[in-house]
Amino acid sequence: MAKHILIYSIAGYPEEGAGTYFEDNFKDESDLTNRINKLSKEHKELLNIDCAGFLSAEYNYEAVEYVKEYKRV
Repeated sequence: MAKHILIYSIAGYPEEGAGTYFEDNFKDESDLTNRINKLSKEHKELLNIDCAGFLSAEYNYEAVEYVKEYKRV
């Protein structure tokens, strides 16, 4: 399933909302850009865009042996 994705980090303390976040609920590139602009206004210099783009393939993995190996299903 192809979709637009956004991975971003907010600097600071976890109690204040800092951390790394993943979002994939965008209709199109314009919707993604609007979300980035909204985040930049909210978090200013604390925001770092780690990855933003279009994901064209998605894989699921199932554990073969815990901790040792994963395989794509």
